[in-house]
Amino acid sequence: MKDIIFGVFKENDKILQEPAPTVEVTALTETGVRVAIRPWALNEDFSKMSSQTLERCLTELNKAGIVMEKRV
Repeated sequence: MKDIIFGVFKENDKILQEPAPTVEVTALTETGVRVAIRPWALNEDFSKMSSQTLERCLTELNKAGIVMEKRV
């Protein structure tokens, strides 16, 4: 999973390489794994970069058969 997310990071030229983006497991739950993704961007690019990155991560993780749980 981390390699997929880091691949998404590499595709987005708005993500800064310094400081380096991170992907960290923050919790193991009954239904899965909670992961924090932390890409960095310039202030003026952050909102768009964040939205693009989350959408692309979702697409790529779904392609790999990793489905996000829907919570109600």
